[in-house]
Amino acid sequence: MALVTGASGGIGQAVISALHDQGADVLHPSRHYFDVTRFRHTWLLEHPIDILVCCHAAPLGANWQDVFKIDLLGTYDLATLAASHMAQRGFGRIILFSSIRAWRPRPGQAAYAAAKAGVEGLTRALAVEFGPRGVRTNCIAPGAVLAPRTEANIAVGVVNRDELVSDTPAGRLCTPEDMARVVVWLCGEGRVMVNGQV
Repeated sequence: MALVTGASGGIGQAVISALHDQGADVLHPSRHYFDVTRFRHTWLLEHPIDILVCCHAAPLGANWQDVFKIDLLGTYDLATLAASHMAQRGFGRIILFSSIRAWRPRPGQAAYAAAKAGVEGLTRALAVEFGPRGVRTNCIAPGAVLAPRTEANIAVGVVNRDELVSDTPAGRLCTPEDMARVVVWLCGEGRVMVNGQV
């Protein structure tokens, strides 16, 4: 069973669809950040999951406290709890989402950049702690993804579409489906020794 947070976003929706196509049962709460700041141990006892994909993010315009509370602290609480439960069963896949902004921020994105950098550190720490117990933790740090959040940033002038495309070697913006394919690969049950990577 998989749990995908951020289910109302473009990437979250694509991940849910891709995991369904692979035969996974997917829990995807409708609220886009799934109350990650109030997640509880008892929920995981009632819903044992093998896969966790954290696609949630604070809404655009959120203050720095909410960005940290949702993007970093909420992710920490959810991922560490999930990892501990998965480790008891000897199997688990955790996929966290960072951003290109963790290492290439734009003006006005200090909180977002710092929170996402924290997610990358969390990825490596969970890999070291829970990897020996069968839980692989990896992180995806997309560049520009053609999803509602990017469209909103383009609309308000935070980014320019042509600039984003010119910065992308493929010559096109990434799609949510591109991201979902990476998630599916990282969640594979084969002997893929990818752990603690961004």
